[in-house]
Amino acid sequence: MGCGYQYLQVRPEVDGLEGFARRNRRKMQFVFFSFLLLLLQMSELYLKSVCASVGRQGAGEIPTPPSQTACPLAAPSIQLEHTRPLRRPSSVLPWSDANLSGLTHTSRFLFSPRQLSPDGWFTAIRASQFPENCGRYLIIEDDLDTAGVGWTASMLNVALMFAVRDRRVLVEKRVNSTWGHRTGHQRTRDKRGHGLKPRWCDRPPFTHQCLFRPWTHCRPTVQEIAGAVVPSAPKGYQLETKNVSVVLIKLTWVQDETALWMGQNRLAASGATFRLLFQPRSWVVTLAKCVMREQGLQPRSYFSVHIRESAEKAAEIRRLRQGFRMPRMVTYFDLTSAVATRLQQHKVWVQTASPRALANFSTWAQLKQLAVSYTDNRRSEHDTWGGWSQDAGADMTDSIVAAVNAYIGRQASAVISPAKSAWTNYLLLTAGFNLRAYSYCCRCAGHANMKVIPMAKEATARLGEMATLLSVLGRPSICRHGAAG
Repeated sequence: MGCGYQYLQVRPEVDGLEGFARRNRRKMQFVFFSFLLLLLQMSELYLKSVCASVGRQGAGEIPTPPSQTACPLAAPSIQLEHTRPLRRPSSVLPWSDANLSGLTHTSRFLFSPRQLSPDGWFTAIRASQFPENCGRYLIIEDDLDTAGVGWTASMLNVALMFAVRDRRVLVEKRVNSTWGHRTGHQRTRDKRGHGLKPRWCDRPPFTHQCLFRPWTHCRPTVQEIAGAVVPSAPKGYQLETKNVSVVLIKLTWVQDETALWMGQNRLAASGATFRLLFQPRSWVVTLAKCVMREQGLQPRSYFSVHIRESAEKAAEIRRLRQGFRMPRMVTYFDLTSAVATRLQQHKVWVQTASPRALANFSTWAQLKQLAVSYTDNRRSEHDTWGGWSQDAGADMTDSIVAAVNAYIGRQASAVISPAKSAWTNYLLLTAGFNLRAYSYCCRCAGHANMKVIPMAKEATARLGEMATLLSVLGRPSICRHGAAG
């Protein structure tokens, strides 16, 4: 009876709870699912903040919030425009028409010597842009909206080789939307609102010289610029500009006039022109070194992986390469593992504008015990640089991020990067003379879609035979060495 009594005392309470549950089941389900939805939303917001925030992320570390970084990616408070006249460097050799007269070229329009030079023609090109007497100019305005740093650099490279061949000094001027070349391409750009504002720098001088050292000490006067001639097409250029001191063009003219550069494989002087055009200013170097210290990176103690993912790039490749597409995330993994093993390095500097790619790569790297670091800036699945974004200050931030990434990438032991990204070529040509990129096909359709660039001789030695790089994985790989591209 005692046990039964105790049972009868408890049973009504249980019945009461069950009855309450039956009567309020829908309410409880609503409360439960509302709470679950709230948790999911909070998780999504957290993941977005992790992907968008930057700073350091080692193996298993959470990225440092922007407010905690000691190296904010912002322009310095100093005046970026050179207000005083620049002096001609004393180390520059003399330059005259006689220097060109004895050369033969592979291009009709560009400085492209068939002869070899010990420094890849850097000394000659530098001398041509710092002449003892200034007077012949090719003034250029960058209106190449939506083009990234890599492609912009390629077109500026063509412009500089064009200027050297025509015995002119290349000078960049702030873009002026009140004029344009009379072409169908220009009319299309006018309708799209391109070329209305500077693309990389939002303060004086509003040009690449905000970030890079001067291309020349020469400065045309206001009167000389007012008398500039705007050429029509390359085939009539010599006749139109024969006795003209100043020629004025837009960067889109260089791109559109494919007769200047189409069909020209890498020219002997390309590396020299890139290195002259894109020497970072001291404030950029100081900022990049600050980021390296914050991430614990020493030169040649890490390697870099550049991941190019965006909706615009994917569409571009599909349009231009007839079905080709950018490498998927998994294609980066085997090369990263192989390079890390050969170099015996576990630190990886990741360059990417995609928060999704950064999160996916970081998750994989953590499993492989690789320490990942990257710049502290906003990211997007869409291209935002060079005219894509209309946000105030966005262009300046993106250009600073690019300059810092390029500097840190050049200090790496090696760089892994997609073959179909102009940024890959930019890193290769600005890094130094006689560097070589090795091609790999990772689930590609015949042409290489990935490149590995040893950034120093010691790295080349440590990487060993590049044809057998993937053998260190000890298993079949989705990548293979070779395949042109």
